[in-house]
Amino acid sequence: MTRNSHDQTADSREVLILGAGVAGLAAARTIAKAGFSVTVLEARDRTGGRIHTIRDSKLPIPIELGAEFIHGRPPETFDLVKEARLLTCELPQRHWQIHNKLLIKSAEFFSELMDVMEGMDEIKDGDLSFRDYLNEYCKNASDQTKSAATMFVEGFNAADDDTISVRSLVQQNKAEDQIDGDRQFRVLNGYDSLVRYLEDDARAAGARIILNSIVKEVRWAPNAVSVSVDDNNDTNTLQARSVVITLPLSILQSKPEAKAAVRFVPELPEKTNAMKFLRMGEVLKINLIFREPFWEQVELDSKERRESLMDLSFIHASDKTLPTWWTQLPVRTSMLVGWTGGPLAEQGSDCDDQNIVEDGLTSLSEILRMPKSRIEEFLLSSHFHNWSRDPFTNGAYSYMTVGGYDAPAELARPVEDTLFFAGEATNTEGHIGTVHGAIATGLRAAGEVLASLESRK
Repeated sequence: MTRNSHDQTADSREVLILGAGVAGLAAARTIAKAGFSVTVLEARDRTGGRIHTIRDSKLPIPIELGAEFIHGRPPETFDLVKEARLLTCELPQRHWQIHNKLLIKSAEFFSELMDVMEGMDEIKDGDLSFRDYLNEYCKNASDQTKSAATMFVEGFNAADDDTISVRSLVQQNKAEDQIDGDRQFRVLNGYDSLVRYLEDDARAAGARIILNSIVKEVRWAPNAVSVSVDDNNDTNTLQARSVVITLPLSILQSKPEAKAAVRFVPELPEKTNAMKFLRMGEVLKINLIFREPFWEQVELDSKERRESLMDLSFIHASDKTLPTWWTQLPVRTSMLVGWTGGPLAEQGSDCDDQNIVEDGLTSLSEILRMPKSRIEEFLLSSHFHNWSRDPFTNGAYSYMTVGGYDAPAELARPVEDTLFFAGEATNTEGHIGTVHGAIATGLRAAGEVLASLESRK
């Protein structure tokens, strides 16, 4: 339900939270349950942020336009899944690659690929980009392996291999090892069911969530915050003792004229400097629904024989516009999802939505070695959200550039026990860019706020 912000004018709350993504909702729920008054301000007409689930009557399962996977078994997410009694399923980790027009199963290149990825651990001092790492430390690796490694790093991290920090990738790999990061799961009834659980529980504890409220300015002094909000072209002001900022990195980096830009008075130079080492990555993701799972009847050439795609899970072709595709296995459906991240996504983000879908169909045609016209005969509908052009996101998720290892910690650091920061870009544990990483930061910021409020009693 959307609440009008007019009834909040001049109201003084103990805590304001900017952003109703999972970080903001997790923080709101925790603080409200501790007995403090909380108001969440969200610019969109919905909660969830970069979790955006829709339904199509042509498909029996939800469609995820944004985040889709639970990476590993992070307790922050699975504790909520258990509380909310949500169903999850584990994905088969079958990754096939197309190289020189041949289908290569993951076992055939996985060992060499892992050698490349694990070799980053040997770099003990300094930092460098992943591209420089490949060129300087992986000279004996095959071109195929280097290509697969680059596609993985750029696709998974939505990053440019020429700027992403190897030191941050090492931290990421170690963090994933601690949560079985090689496993992936889906929430069967939709990622938004986790969002709804957080939202409903926060509201039940007394939190107010106000939608369609674009924050324009945060004026602050120790223990006093005044937030100006644009609500349907009306400007209202809300007061609080503390504020938790969970806005996406790109919004905090926005130029003043941007629709969702937020001005801080006084300014926060330490945060600005930290954000110079953080970058918002780009992603293109399309969801194609077909009359039937036609690919299950397709066979492709491998080194030894023709291989059936009956049990296709993930397939990669690094030379395509949309190089990565996956099915919904273990659930058998008639949907394919196409994905690219990093430079390829950045190049395509300014294209018309239909052109992006057309590029996806072309990539799929080349990967499956089927005429594009034949694939189009099966196509029922397509679903796409351009996160790069979304004014409240301006990108997908963040990553660290060379020399930026300490940037998330600086961005996360509270200011005068008054301004607190959460969101995936502030994750310091190696889970930057993930849903569970965002939830963890919301819980961390809530703990900081509660400690501050308790100390003022």
